[in-house]
Amino acid sequence: MTDLTTGPAAARASRSAVLDEAHLGDIQGALGTIKQHDTGERLGLTAKFKTLLAIAGPGLIVMVGDNDAGAFDTYGQAGQNYGTSLLWTLLLLVPVLYVNQEMVLRLGAVTGVGHARLILERFGKFWGAFSVIDLFLLNALTLVTEFIGITLAAGYLGLPKAGAVLLAAAVIIASAFTGSFRRFERVAIALCAGSLLLVPLYFMVHPKTSQMVHDFAVPAIPASVFLLLLCNDRAVLGPWANGPKTNAFTSAVVGVLVTLSVILTASVLFPGISSTAILDIMAGCGVIGILAAGYSFTRRRTGTKEDPIDRTGRDNWRMPPLDTLARPTMSTGRKIGMGALRTYLLVAMVLVIIKIVQVALGQ
Repeated sequence: MTDLTTGPAAARASRSAVLDEAHLGDIQGALGTIKQHDTGERLGLTAKFKTLLAIAGPGLIVMVGDNDAGAFDTYGQAGQNYGTSLLWTLLLLVPVLYVNQEMVLRLGAVTGVGHARLILERFGKFWGAFSVIDLFLLNALTLVTEFIGITLAAGYLGLPKAGAVLLAAAVIIASAFTGSFRRFERVAIALCAGSLLLVPLYFMVHPKTSQMVHDFAVPAIPASVFLLLLCNDRAVLGPWANGPKTNAFTSAVVGVLVTLSVILTASVLFPGISSTAILDIMAGCGVIGILAAGYSFTRRRTGTKEDPIDRTGRDNWRMPPLDTLARPTMSTGRKIGMGALRTYLLVAMVLVIIKIVQVALGQ
């Protein structure tokens, strides 16, 4: 009798990435638990909703994560200077958020390992350390802005500033040292609930609905990089790797993300920036993007064509253990591009540090 479980498809299905302890066992979310071997179909809305509650915590925290003191300061400043005329930029963020979340989901589902580990293993210690260190520094700066915001809020409410900062620090430290991700997730979700205060604030401000709809649709002014690289790594994603159309769309999204980041940094550093200056920034970024796209298109037409991606067997395909994969070689152009982007991030970080010092000194 023929053994139907052998062959290339079975070999692909048997390969699996090595999971760490955090990815083994039951899924214990803040609002529910899914047993390790519970793979049955969810029948009925109640069962589906309970499953959603068990896994929605990390996504909810990420979604609300940018609603911090620094962000609200930027929102308030933009609203004061431009009213609702910049609402149309939110529409530009929709594809940015979708593409980033989709690539993260695909990498996690297929590889079974974390983003930082993939960067370290596939691009080497330098880029791995660079990615982790700049993330650490940016998070540290974010914490500084949080405490500045807490100080300002306490002063506005007539509360002791030192006590408010110490209480906030105690809550953060206590939640991080609970020894349980589930407890930390519950604390984080409870803090996320504070964003619901935006709902009554909206009605208190009572902006004109017609004006908001107009500014959403009509412009009033005449990232992911490692994710993109990893999603093109066929050794990592195999049949799940990006195709040419996905890369073109994702590259455009990364360009939009960088442009918005430049505008945001400029608006924070120079509160009186004019609409003309913002338009010049967008035009400059657009020209650079067109030149980069032209170079990529020309290089693709004149270079050696790559083999098409084999999509067969993708439902059962998993990344092999990382230590069995050969390290990819990075082209000179890719190194220059990554270096330029990281240089921009460093410059932006230094400028934000200067701004934080100025705010702290009351200038």
